[in-house]
Amino acid sequence: MKSISLALLSLATLALASRKNCVIPSSGGGDDSDAIIDTFKTCSTKSKVVFSADTTYNVYKPMNISGLNDVHVSLEGNVLFSDNITYWQENVFLLNYQSAGTWWVFGGNKITIDGGGSINGNAQSWWNKKITTTRPVMLTFDQVNDLTVSDISLLQSPFWHMFVRDVTKATFKKLLIKSVSNSTSFPPQNSDGWDLYRSSDITIQDCTVINSDDCVSFKPNATDITVKNVDCTGSHGLSIGSLGQYAANGEIDIVRDVTIKDVSCTNCQNGARIKTWPGGKGTIENIKFENMNVTNADNPIVITTHYCDNQQMDYCTSNGDESLTIKNIEFNKIIGSASSLGNPVINLNCSTSTPCEGITLSKINITPAAKSPANVCVNVVGSDKIAECQ
Repeated sequence: MKSISLALLSLATLALASRKNCVIPSSGGGDDSDAIIDTFKTCSTKSKVVFSADTTYNVYKPMNISGLNDVHVSLEGNVLFSDNITYWQENVFLLNYQSAGTWWVFGGNKITIDGGGSINGNAQSWWNKKITTTRPVMLTFDQVNDLTVSDISLLQSPFWHMFVRDVTKATFKKLLIKSVSNSTSFPPQNSDGWDLYRSSDITIQDCTVINSDDCVSFKPNATDITVKNVDCTGSHGLSIGSLGQYAANGEIDIVRDVTIKDVSCTNCQNGARIKTWPGGKGTIENIKFENMNVTNADNPIVITTHYCDNQQMDYCTSNGDESLTIKNIEFNKIIGSASSLGNPVINLNCSTSTPCEGITLSKINITPAAKSPANVCVNVVGSDKIAECQ
């Protein structure tokens, strides 16, 4: 028995020794972009790449870190992107989705990122100029299989904090996501925590999000997703969608098998939300919102099939009679309070030709505001049997 244990220990020691350890050099104040890129090129397989503690790495150029295989990124220091807006608008990697671009891409297999450090997007300059076009996503994961991101902070992003595209089997845990302006006159814009797109088998847990847009956004073809024990403040809530925007281009959107539980949303525009564009095509099904606390929410529980972004009016359509099929949606154990804005606590506004079906509400205990109107249940199959719709 003793010899077997020693043999196993020797194998483990050999495995650790065979992993290349690569520390990214710092310029001490200049542009560290090339050093970061070059280190990942050298250490792209079975390696540990270290951003040193107590060190700030300045990034002046976009970084495509793809083709990784079994790489552990130990982000112990801090990454700070420059605020050269003109340069970034001309040089971000375009994502060919919702006019988004990004300045940092990771791709490959078996990638782990942790270390207690931070990534700072230096976004106050963007907010001060109220820029709404060609803004960089802070961190993009594109075509990744087996991803773990934990114990880091993502701060002050000019656009979404993370775009997760074509990713399978990923866990995000113990993250701080925070984008807060130093002036109420220049608020953050589109500061989503996560945007999940064409991805599956994703878990988001034990995270804190302080922003002013979706805490988590489930974009087209996000399936088998679990979000649990996440604390959102100031956000637009947990949003299935928006979906159906590109139906005129022949796109069919699917989001299914999503569980959102043990989540709090404080001072949020929305709590549990599903939003689709009129005329959209596709299906939303098997969605569970469970054990949520929504405090001072403008729209605690909302389904709308009439969503339209006033910054993208070309995609808005007058075809309000139909949208995506929405079915098997559960709202269970949702407590909290509505804000004084005066919206319904529950607003289920579905389409005439594609009514929502299989909607269940149970153990809902949300305190309405003084001027909260009656709940709305329009084009919901079986609404006559839902107590909250009476």
